Amino acid sequence: MSPDEQLEEIKQRYLAAEGTNDVAAMEAAAIEFEALATFDGRMWAHLARGSTFLLVGQIDAAHREFMQRLEALEPRGPSLDLLNTWTGLGRVAMYQDNMVSALEAFQRAMELAELLDQPKALAGANSNVGIVLQRVGDYAGALPYLKRGLQLSQQTGHRQFEANITNNIGMLYLSMDQPEEALSYFRTAADQLNELGSLHNVLGIQCNIGQVLWRLGDPQQAETVLLAAIDRSLQTGASHIRADLAMVLTQVYTDDGRTADAMALMDRYAEEIASNPRASLMAARERAGILQMQEHYDEAREGFTELLRHAEDLGHMSAQMDLHMVLRDLAKTTKDLDAYIRHSEAHQRIKDQVNGADAARRYAVQEKQADMDALRQQQQREREVLYGALPRSVADRLIRGEDVNDHYEHAAVLVLDLVGFTAYSGSRSPQEVVALLGQIFESFDRICADHHVTKVKTIGDAYLAVALPLGDGASPVEERAARAALQMTDAVEEHQGLRARIGLHSGAVSTGVIGKDRLQYDVWGDTVNIAHRMESTGEPGRIQVSRAFAEPWLLHRSIAGTVLLPRTTATANSSQLTAHGSQPTATANSNSAMPTYWLESEAE
Repeated sequence: MSPDEQLEEIKQRYLAAEGTNDVAAMEAAAIEFEALATFDGRMWAHLARGSTFLLVGQIDAAHREFMQRLEALEPRGPSLDLLNTWTGLGRVAMYQDNMVSALEAFQRAMELAELLDQPKALAGANSNVGIVLQRVGDYAGALPYLKRGLQLSQQTGHRQFEANITNNIGMLYLSMDQPEEALSYFRTAADQLNELGSLHNVLGIQCNIGQVLWRLGDPQQAETVLLAAIDRSLQTGASHIRADLAMVLTQVYTDDGRTADAMALMDRYAEEIASNPRASLMAARERAGILQMQEHYDEAREGFTELLRHAEDLGHMSAQMDLHMVLRDLAKTTKDLDAYIRHSEAHQRIKDQVNGADAARRYAVQEKQADMDALRQQQQREREVLYGALPRSVADRLIRGEDVNDHYEHAAVLVLDLVGFTAYSGSRSPQEVVALLGQIFESFDRICADHHVTKVKTIGDAYLAVALPLGDGASPVEERAARAALQMTDAVEEHQGLRARIGLHSGAVSTGVIGKDRLQYDVWGDTVNIAHRMESTGEPGRIQVSRAFAEPWLLHRSIAGTVLLPRTTATANSSQLTAHGSQPTATANSNSAMPTYWLESEAE
């Protein structure tokens, strides 16, 4: 097996492991990637290790892996690997609660996705930006990004991605206190994942559905959904999500006054809960709350105080604020005035800090978003200018930072001149002249696009285009140029008093972009010179072609007198060549004569 084949095989196993958060398999894949001892292998090893560190909460280590990957990839220019690296850095920043950096990283990923024409990655980048805005409370700003991500995922047919973004929109509506809307999105996402057989992911959404049903005041339905999800988790071995499911159901039981059922449930899944830090904290909170309900106030106070110390150690401000509120209410119940005042003041102090920090963070993110929006608008305007001045494929290469200098051994050059235009323009206003020329050249542009011919430039009333090779299975350059020339002739004849004189020749050409302030795409070589000679020595309303251009016809049909009757294709739109005589060539090394032909549609 070649190194590339080995890399692909390990990638598939890694991606499968990543989809189910299988940490052990992801770590094993990272080791295998590194063992390949190739650049690509090392880059995938960084990605695998970074993603694994994120899953196990080693955020600094994850950041180090993604930064090493970024430093290696960025000098090589835009790539899907670089895009994925910025996405990883955005995830790291979110874990660090650095929403400005997260937004910047996801926006960089979005720019690369657009540049590389990666709709799936673009859907993910939009969704990630939406999640960042949601985290800082900008719900109105978040929704359009999430909706665009959903639309893109639907267009590309990535059902798993569509389900994930649908779930994210549900979470946003839940944050906006619109549980009915949230429930609709959650159920849609769950149905999609069930169809795909993605049982691990659907369990997380079932947890969300249970929470929403509980908030909507339907504990019985919430219990039904959560118990069914717990049963499925036992079948799939998803112990991590089982702890979350059990704790949500515990909250349902506690809220419904079923404290004995709540305690029994936490005891039944104590092992899973203990291995899940978030669920473990929730369990401690629920036990303390149940003790308070049972009027075991001292034990409840001890439990809540221990949780408060833990929240202070971790720096979780929102949790501290919530626990001070709980302890304040408990002090009120036990008539402990000093504790009531102490926890009230602490709650207000932290609340002011959190509100101030949230406001500052929201402002910083919105300011960064505004700067990035302005930059994107500027970049879009620059792209539109490039697209207007250069062929789109060439402009895209320039945007990606490529040097556009190409050589083709075989291409077909088309040169067209509008005969009669000088006389027409002499008797018309400048506005009329420009309008007509614009109308004609726009029709030429459409014709070129239809036949995969690249417009090069216009000079006055002349038009230059080239048909470049497109690879296996594509029509020959001569056929595409010929069909474009025939349609251009017809398009010009629709304007009274004007005729097109066209020359065609095929051979080697060089193409590229010249200039810095004013970029121009151009084509060079003897082939261009001879095409110009074919045009200048032709006749109005006719298409003169060289022998080199005529070879596809000559090779497939015999000459009958002075008229060549081969067809490029056996269709009603086939064409014929009429022998025209000879013209001097315009090569760099020769001034000898060459036979030429008229290209005409068969109907003529």
